[in-house]
Amino acid sequence: CEKEYFEPGHRISVTTTKGWTVAPLICYDIRIPEMSRALTLEHNVDLLLHCGAYFRDESFATWHNFAMTRAMENQVYLLSLNRAGENYGNSIFCPPWIDEAHPADYFEAHVEDFRLLELDPDLPEKTRSMYTFLKDRHERYRL
Repeated sequence: CEKEYFEPGHRISVTTTKGWTVAPLICYDIRIPEMSRALTLEHNVDLLLHCGAYFRDESFATWHNFAMTRAMENQVYLLSLNRAGENYGNSIFCPPWIDEAHPADYFEAHVEDFRLLELDPDLPEKTRSMYTFLKDRHERYRL
């Protein structure tokens, strides 16, 4: 219910650290595909950091699907962190392509969890060369 307490921002934030271009997404942003797409295509983001407070209500089951879709459709890494606790948990780390060789990494339910995640700097470009849908988009779909 953050819409009851906060107003939408008027700018996006992107930073570069150790050769990675990183941008934050906040909770509800994961459900807005244009934002992730603009960050990817206009700002060359390699990693989306998404923080949320997903309560185990009727929308909880959709959150991982949105996270995996945003990672794969933009061919970027995406770390989606939920708060811990009995009614929360289940954070997820998504590579740019999810398959048997590159599965999503699910965090344990309900508990605080600390992970060291290894990112392959070549994987986004390898993925984009194998699956060219970002490049193949129709001109009418340009931002």
